[in-house]
Amino acid sequence: MAVLTVIMALLLALAATGLKPRQDFNVAFANKQDILGSVGMEDRDRVLDVYESQVEELVIDHEGNLIEKDDEGEPIVASMIDHRREVRKPLEQQKLPLYRYTSDDGEVFYIVPVRGSGLWNEIWGFIALQDDLNTIAGASFGHAAETPGLGAVITDDWFQDQFIGKKIRDDDGEFVSIYVRKGGARDSDHEVDGLTGATVTADGVTDMLRDDLKKYLPFFDRIKVDEVNL
Repeated sequence: MAVLTVIMALLLALAATGLKPRQDFNVAFANKQDILGSVGMEDRDRVLDVYESQVEELVIDHEGNLIEKDDEGEPIVASMIDHRREVRKPLEQQKLPLYRYTSDDGEVFYIVPVRGSGLWNEIWGFIALQDDLNTIAGASFGHAAETPGLGAVITDDWFQDQFIGKKIRDDDGEFVSIYVRKGGARDSDHEVDGLTGATVTADGVTDMLRDDLKKYLPFFDRIKVDEVNL
C-alpha cells in the first residue's frame, strides 16, 4: 500500500510539473487579453500578435523614473511583475508596470494596471488613457469572488463603458480620479453610476482607481514636459 501511495504521489507531481508551462501561458495570455481589452481589442485570435507588435512594456518608480533593471541587475519586464505583491509594498519600493499601446492608426494609449479590494476578495483592472494622459479611453475590470449579479457586474460592458471619456484631472490640472457614485453620477467628467446592492465593491473600484492612478502622475508629468523619450 505504501509503495502504491508513493507511486501515485510521484505521478501527481509529474503531472503538476508538466502542466505548469501551460498554466503559465494561460495566465500570461489572460493578462494580455485584459490589457488589450481596455482599448477595445476583443479578438482573441489577434491578442498575441497585437501585443507583440503594438504594446511596449514599461516599468517606473514612484518618482516617475523609468526602471530598466531589477535589484539583481537583470532586465525588468512589466508583465513579469507580480502586481498583487507589488502593491503591498511601501510606495517607495514599488515597481510600477505600465503599458504603451499604439493602435493600427497610430494613436498612442497608456494603460495603467489597478488593484484593490471588493466585498469578498481582490478586484483589479486596466485603465487606458489617451495621449493627453487625462482622458480615459477604456477600462476593463476583473474580480476573484464578487457576487454574481451584484459586485461581479464590474466586468459587464455597461459598467466598464461608463468610464470612456471620463477625466482623471479637473480643469485646473489637479488629480481627482473617478468616483463610482451610489444613486447615479452627478459629475459628467469624473463620476460613473454606482452598483445596485454592491456598495462595497463600488467603493473598492473608487479606491483602487484613486490610489493606483495617482502613482503614475509623476511619470505622466515628465512625459508632458518631454523629460522622457519613448
